[in-house]
Amino acid sequence: APTPAPAPSPALAPTPIPASNSTPATPSTPTAPVAPATPETPETPAAPTTPETPATPPPPTTPAAPTTPPTPTAPATPHPSDGTTEGSLKPEGIVT
Repeated sequence: APTPAPAPSPALAPTPIPASNSTPATPSTPTAPVAPATPETPETPAAPTTPETPATPPPPTTPAAPTTPPTPTAPATPHPSDGTTEGSLKPEGIVT
């Protein structure tokens, strides 16, 4: 007759997982204490902004030189009277 399998010896029994409140699980290697965060170097206060130099007021605009009135065009030299000149000027040499 086949030999019945021997009852599992207690040593081979699966180790019961200890309840969370019983034996603490192997403490993991304590992590090196976190180095205290280096206190942030206080930001160097920005150099006080140089008060804005008031914008130099634009030099008073030199009043534009009064535009030279256009030189009146020299009256066209009247054509030497040939008797055909129109207008109020009486052609020279013609006696009315």
